[in-house]
Amino acid sequence: AGLVTLVYSISFAALIFSGDLAPFFPQGLGVALIGATLTAIVAACRSSFSFAIAGPDSNSIILLALMASAIATSLNTSDGSSQLYPTIWISFAISTVLTGFFLFGLGWLRLGQWARFIPYPVIGGFLGGTGWLITRSSFKVMVGFPLNFSQIPALLHPDLLPHWLIGLAFALGLFYALNRYKHFFVLPGLLIAGIVCFDVLWWLGDRFLVNMEPANWFFEPFSTQEIWQFWNLATLTRINWSVLFDQIGTLVAMMLIVVISILLNATGLELAASKNVDLNRELRVNGIANLITGLCGGMVGYLSINRSLLNRQAGASRPLAGIASGALCAVVLVFGSAFLAYLPKPIFGGLLLYIGLGLLFRWAYQARFKFPHLDYALILLILAIIAKWGFLQGVGAGIVIACFLFVFNYGRTSVVKHSLSGATYRSNVRRAFPQQMLLQQKGDCIYILM
Repeated sequence: AGLVTLVYSISFAALIFSGDLAPFFPQGLGVALIGATLTAIVAACRSSFSFAIAGPDSNSIILLALMASAIATSLNTSDGSSQLYPTIWISFAISTVLTGFFLFGLGWLRLGQWARFIPYPVIGGFLGGTGWLITRSSFKVMVGFPLNFSQIPALLHPDLLPHWLIGLAFALGLFYALNRYKHFFVLPGLLIAGIVCFDVLWWLGDRFLVNMEPANWFFEPFSTQEIWQFWNLATLTRINWSVLFDQIGTLVAMMLIVVISILLNATGLELAASKNVDLNRELRVNGIANLITGLCGGMVGYLSINRSLLNRQAGASRPLAGIASGALCAVVLVFGSAFLAYLPKPIFGGLLLYIGLGLLFRWAYQARFKFPHLDYALILLILAIIAKWGFLQGVGAGIVIACFLFVFNYGRTSVVKHSLSGATYRSNVRRAFPQQMLLQQKGDCIYILM
């Protein structure tokens, strides 16, 4: 579980800090590892699930990536280059603290159950939109820029074609194996096998064929000083506070999405473990974890259903496994990252591509057979709006449309199920013969609506 958490942390950091933000990957990985360490330990100690594993997850990461990209666009000048990473880092820390307050407040006020009233097609559309954005961003890890229709000719260039074809092949391999085999070691085993095979093929190609540039294929190791750079006074003095206010909408969307994700994950773990838990407690636990993480400079993390189920399948029955998972991330955080020189970008981009394609497959294809036609059309509409305009617009439009459909459908339903009269419908009371004759003669005067 610790290995998978570490791999996800590296992949998510690479998703956010790639392309023009690639020089800040070391610091970004430090922020991700802080989140993975603290949220995993706090959730393991306080969650209702003894096998709970928490950490950065895809639903919130894609919004952090959008936030970082928007800040980079706003500061894309020579004057703003020195302010870029400090501003991105403080936006992550503030968003984590505010998300922690929001989660703890909902749990303390016992309002967690109200999130269950969000229409299911809206949640499906949101998850489908998340899948598309992760799929799109996985190419940024593999080739340096996100997937766009205008970039398709560039993806077919001989220099870039192997990067994303290897990632796509690994993603399809994960998709096939994880749907066919349910053993807990399949995912970490495939990750290790993919890394080893790639490294061997790289060594053979570099030795006997042509010399290739490692920087285009592997992550670059860095010192621990780079990880902790954000705590320097010079970093704090270069924050551009005015740019942060433009990200309020994204921050609100992320807080709502984290709440929905925690409740959905907790409900899924309830079914897997066959036990009922206090959802408000889970909100409070994740809120405390994010408060501590944000104050330490980490990014948002919360209860993960995939890693928790993996931990349970491995036989974990005590919080020690979750604590060990966080401890492994802490070891990397403290002692450096020389091992990154052996981790290929196509494999980690393929892992992200697998996550994105899995969500798209479930909500853009399989949902067709599980939902009524109108609900399925709403899922596709929300997915399209998210892909075109963003999360907040997609979820907001979805809620409004779902409410309209609810009113429209139930407005067409008659409140009267049966219309009867006393002549055809009698009570079960035993009456005298004169009373029965009177009811038979005057029964049409009794009008019954059910």
